[in-house]
Amino acid sequence: MKSPIRLFRDERGALRAAWPAAPAGGLMVLRYLEGDLAEDPQAVARVLREGRAILRGKSRRFQIGGNAFVLKLTPQRASLTPTYDEQAQPYGLPLVDFLKLIARWQKLIRA
Repeated sequence: MKSPIRLFRDERGALRAAWPAAPAGGLMVLRYLEGDLAEDPQAVARVLREGRAILRGKSRRFQIGGNAFVLKLTPQRASLTPTYDEQAQPYGLPLVDFLKLIARWQKLIRA
């Protein structure tokens, strides 16, 4: 199934993510990509490496704090929790889908 999230470079060359009709909380994913990961190839590679280790059963959990979000990876889910909004609920999606999205982001960085 094709992802509803569109990844692209804008007219200034900045990486962007768009998700028409994003579910409640889904905008956190876009902000995480554009803000916490941005164009940092090491950060992207680390998330992919740790997530793939979880999928292979080499690790059970990974957590890292960024500029605006805390990312938690478990065998089933990736979840984002805003760092500065105590009222916001975490947003989660299946780990496999999240890693596919991160791999697409990495490919766009390299392009």
